[in-house]
Amino acid sequence: MKNGVTFVVHGNSDAEYKRTLHDMCYNFLNLYQTKYADVQPDTEEFHLPRHILKVDLYSAFLEHLQNTPYEIQPSYTTFRRVWEKDFLNLKIPKRTRLGKCDICANLSNMSLRLTAENRVMWSNRKREHLKFQRDERNENTRRINFANTYPNLITLLGIDRMNAIRMPWQVPFPKSWLTKNRLRYEVIGLMNFSHVKHVFYHGLSLFQHDSDTTLTLLYSKIRCLRIDGQCGNQLQLHMDNCYRENKNKFVFAFCCMLVHKKWFQEISLFFLPPGHTHAENDAMFVPLSKGKWLTNCHSPPKFATEFVPHCYRRYKNIPQPDLENIKFVYGFKDLLSPYIRNIQHHGSPQAFHFVLVDDNVEMFYKSSCLDPQ
Repeated sequence: MKNGVTFVVHGNSDAEYKRTLHDMCYNFLNLYQTKYADVQPDTEEFHLPRHILKVDLYSAFLEHLQNTPYEIQPSYTTFRRVWEKDFLNLKIPKRTRLGKCDICANLSNMSLRLTAENRVMWSNRKREHLKFQRDERNENTRRINFANTYPNLITLLGIDRMNAIRMPWQVPFPKSWLTKNRLRYEVIGLMNFSHVKHVFYHGLSLFQHDSDTTLTLLYSKIRCLRIDGQCGNQLQLHMDNCYRENKNKFVFAFCCMLVHKKWFQEISLFFLPPGHTHAENDAMFVPLSKGKWLTNCHSPPKFATEFVPHCYRRYKNIPQPDLENIKFVYGFKDLLSPYIRNIQHHGSPQAFHFVLVDDNVEMFYKSSCLDPQ
């Protein structure tokens, strides 16, 4: 009673209702989709790892709610109902056209001949692999956020190549064109995560698909950043696991050269595990991959003036990257070859570090970015 007025508090006034249960499920699924699902470049879907089960995701959800009283935790039925209602595009694929890592392939083969004795072992291996993948994706996101917060300390660049577009391109596609020798038009995305400014390098397929193209684009971008005073002391690179273009001795030698010339104090080179790289790099090409089924591109000059603007017209919240034509490629392989030692067994490690020690550039590597120093 207060000021002669009696206040009655309903017994359920502090209870969590279904709306709150829905929000807990929704927020978790939205976070999981953003951080761990692979953006499909040619559909509206987000794919989770193939071997995950909905009950596994619900178990991760309960771990996320470990500080929440058991009485107000959503049930598995509520969790599935929210998923089916609000996340129709979040899928667990039965099969995928994208590459699979070795462990995923082995787990897939083992699942065909499971017995009561090895089922527990298979489940534990699957759980450990999915956790490892999530941790690596978290570390990948952490690096991007840190570079975006402190662009004067770290310059973080990512580079990836889109599947070539055959020109002339037309929708609907005439069947008679299948026998025509059409032009290959290449699109390479270079992402500056530190300043959130991305570039599409595009042009006819006139140059070899090797590290010369990769190093030319990286060198041009880094040089422009140095001229503008936007380079940090440390360079980090996110690359695909393609040996021909990225993960080879020429890219390593280029990083050593940049450190030796004191353009950077240290350089870190990161590769996500094969089959799990469909993250920020690949997501850059989603507007083009989906938009090409809604528009035409009959000649190379139309790519920049009509094709790209039309593809980005549907995406109001995604700025269109800058467009630059690939007019030349430097011969970095010929330049660096006389100074490169014959290195081997560099295919498995996923993290490399280059630093100057006593006037000599030394390269360190480890299996994963999560491994201790």
